[in-house]
Amino acid sequence: MRMKNILRTIELMRAAEPEEPIYAILHVPAAVAFTLMGAKPAFKAMIKNQELFRTLCDYVEDAVVESCKVLVDAGLDFLWFPMPNFGGYCISRKSYEKCISQSNIRANKRIKDYGASIVIHTCGLYDDRFDLVLKESGDAWHISDTQTRKVKEEYGDKVALMGNIPCCSVLMEGSEQEVYDFAYQECMDGARDGRFILSGDCDVSPLTPDENVKAVVRAAKDAEKVLFG
Repeated sequence: MRMKNILRTIELMRAAEPEEPIYAILHVPAAVAFTLMGAKPAFKAMIKNQELFRTLCDYVEDAVVESCKVLVDAGLDFLWFPMPNFGGYCISRKSYEKCISQSNIRANKRIKDYGASIVIHTCGLYDDRFDLVLKESGDAWHISDTQTRKVKEEYGDKVALMGNIPCCSVLMEGSEQEVYDFAYQECMDGARDGRFILSGDCDVSPLTPDENVKAVVRAAKDAEKVLFG
C-alpha cells in the first residue's frame, strides 16, 4: 500500500510540475536490518555478533533494490538515504566498516545500475568515515555536524554536497541576520565550483520562523551573484 501511494504521488507530481525533480526517502538494507532488530539488539549485534547483522542486511537487500527499481522506473529523479544510526554518535568507524560499508557498497551499486541517482544523508559525525562512504556510489552527500569547507576540500571533486545549516541552533533559534550570515558562508565554502545544495543539516522544524527561511534564500541568491556573476 505504501508503494502504491508513492507511485500515485509521483504520477501526480510529474503531471503538475513536470520540470521539478522528484525524490523519495528510502532506507539502505543496513537501516532496514536495524529497524527490524530494534535499536538495542542492533547496536549490540554490531559489536558482538556482526555476522548476524550482516546476514540480515543481505536478506533484505533484494527487496530494497527492487523497490528502488520500481520507483526509478516510475520517473523518480533521485533517492535519498538517511543513515542517522551509523554516524560517530552511535557506532565506531570499525563497526561501520564491518557491518555497514560493504552492504551499502553492494546495494547502492545495484541501485545505480538501474539508473538511479543517490543522495546519502550522513547524519551525525561522519568525519572519520567519509572515506568509506565515498565507496558507496553516492552522487551527493547531505552533511551535518561537520565543516562544509573541510569536506569540500577533501571530497568536493568527487561528490556533490548538500547542507549544512544547523536546523535547531541556527535556522530555528538564530536571528534573521545570523541565519543569513551562516547560509551565505555555507555557499561560499561549498559552492565555489557548483555541485552544492544549500539546506538545513537535517529535518527543518515547523517552528522555524518564515523570515529565517527567506533569509536562507536571500543569502543563496547573493552568494550566487558573487560566485558566478
